[in-house]
Amino acid sequence: MSLGPGARAASGLALAAGAAILAWDPAAPAVAAKRAAVLVVGLVAAGLVAGGGGGAALAVPAGLATWGALVGWSALGLAWGPASGAAHLATLVGPAAVAVGVLALRRADRRRAIALLATAAGGALGTWGAIEGITGGDAPYGGQGNPNWLGLALAATLPIAAGAAVRAWHAARRGGAARRGHRVRVAVALGSVVAQALALVLSGSRTAWVAVVVAAGLVVAARRARAPGARAFRRVGGLAAAGAVLLLVVLAGAVEHAARPRSGAGGASAALDGRLHLWRVSLHAGAERLPLGTGPGGFGHAFLDTQARALASLDPVAAARRFENAETAHQAWLDAWVAHGAPGIALLAAAVALGALGLARARAWGPLGSLAAVGVASFGDSTLALPAVGVIVTCALAVARGPAVRVGARLAGGGLLVAAGLALVPAVAELRAERLRAHADTLEPGARLAALDAATRLAPRSGEASLAFGLALLEARQAAEAEAELERSTTLLANAGTWVAIGNARTLLGEPARARVAYQEGVRLAPGAFRARASLARAYVEAGELAAARRELAVARRLRGGHTSVPEIAELLRRAEVEADSGGVGESGR
Repeated sequence: MSLGPGARAASGLALAAGAAILAWDPAAPAVAAKRAAVLVVGLVAAGLVAGGGGGAALAVPAGLATWGALVGWSALGLAWGPASGAAHLATLVGPAAVAVGVLALRRADRRRAIALLATAAGGALGTWGAIEGITGGDAPYGGQGNPNWLGLALAATLPIAAGAAVRAWHAARRGGAARRGHRVRVAVALGSVVAQALALVLSGSRTAWVAVVVAAGLVVAARRARAPGARAFRRVGGLAAAGAVLLLVVLAGAVEHAARPRSGAGGASAALDGRLHLWRVSLHAGAERLPLGTGPGGFGHAFLDTQARALASLDPVAAARRFENAETAHQAWLDAWVAHGAPGIALLAAAVALGALGLARARAWGPLGSLAAVGVASFGDSTLALPAVGVIVTCALAVARGPAVRVGARLAGGGLLVAAGLALVPAVAELRAERLRAHADTLEPGARLAALDAATRLAPRSGEASLAFGLALLEARQAAEAEAELERSTTLLANAGTWVAIGNARTLLGEPARARVAYQEGVRLAPGAFRARASLARAYVEAGELAAARRELAVARRLRGGHTSVPEIAELLRRAEVEADSGGVGESGR
């Protein structure tokens, strides 16, 4: 079936999707604007498929069908995951809806659409990043949130754009180099590839560099295979495994800069050890929550709980160096393992494997390279959290050949129309709430509280908004309201420091026993957290548990002995001890 006049529909959908993954709002996180924009494009595309499909059926390639099953399983996970998981689900739903629009095009137009998407959006992204990198002095962001995410987005678009450039060059040779139209297409395609390659180098994303190199090897192996079946699969699998091992080695340098400020020393080996700690804890967190996983958005809570048990046996100073308040595993495969359990990781692996085989059968080398690059990069970062990567991957899966699942156009389009519509409401609300949060920082205290209150009402499932409002209430010494809001935020956002703030609110309320419980939870989650240790020491002094106070103060002194609160707590403890001795009352356990 066709979505409309072939080339025109393909171009319109590709340019709309490209604009969506470039969407940028300086007053909000990069992902928030892109997530909402992709959902809008997906909503329109799914609506057109549902409305124009009639009784026709879509032949959904096996890889894309498996991806759809992963999205459906993630949606089911909302039943047992945190309320904040809706945002994570929205990042999967939008690209799936866009892919249905691509799937409704004629087969030749699908390739045109994804080639135009990667060339236009990738070229714009590359130009943006290259200009930032050349003129800004720092690593470029390209509106993607950080330099590494820019590199990951380019790793997804570059193979397809390079393939489109090669095809344009061959077409120019066949059609005559003197024809102006061919020369323009070749120039545009090559310009896009050069801009993307330059921005990729300037991004400094080692994960993306390795992914692109390994993907190029995979494509070469697949092209040389006589049959795109078992032999191609063996070569692809072997090179993917080699690439994963190479990626682990290169990551030692990739994380060195991020790890050094915390540890202060240790170099590449210490940095790699930190990344492996993150992955090891994530692996255990997922295993503890088999078979269903935590549900979308549940990674942070599972990680903190599992990490707390791992750090409990360490010296507090060592625990402080190793602690991570992680919201992702920085590895898409482990993210899926924790959030979606055994079914999720199996569906993701099957989608990549079936998609690679289908793209090899279709001789779609550019999309195959893109899928391979994302698959390898997923060993080093959370690629599927990026809307740009999700759009490119799902559109690439739509051009595969081979086994397919036939689904009615109205059913597929209508189902994703409803899903995208349901996901768009909280996505837009969260975008508006993020803008309000940014604006609140420029306001006076009273107006700031009102703005943050409005943000939480706009996006009641946003843990970030709830935490910011709770902290502002605490700063304004509205302790009861702060405690309630901070406690609500703990169900939405995993953050060990929140428990220290809850303890401070309870202290203001004159409830030292309940404050102590909150500080103890902060220490349990982060045994090397100075603020939690110092606050707990103060709480023990106020409760008259002086032996426990001495123990906690000794740990706090080891963590940050030069902090101004250490002598203050020490003086409080000294006075309490003098008072206890002069009163002739011995403390228990002294």
